[in-house]
Amino acid sequence: MPSWYWYIIKNTRNAIGPYEGIACEKAGVEPGKMYTSREEAEQDAAKLTEVNPVGFSVAWVVYGLDDEGAEKLFEHWERGNKVEEA
Repeated sequence: MPSWYWYIIKNTRNAIGPYEGIACEKAGVEPGKMYTSREEAEQDAAKLTEVNPVGFSVAWVVYGLDDEGAEKLFEHWERGNKVEEA
């Protein structure tokens, strides 16, 4: 069964992977954390934005999809449908 995870990215052009920068310590957020709760990730992204006004967003990743499941997910997404936790 697929597992959903969320992580925080900095709102910059070259943001790659979970944020691990210096704002984490100032905001009291664990650097590079992978969240099992979207709500917790959004709360920590808001804390980071208070420290650094460039802003932070929450991205998601799904582990454990077979090829067919991944294909269905991307087709759903490309049609403009919102992707929610399974």
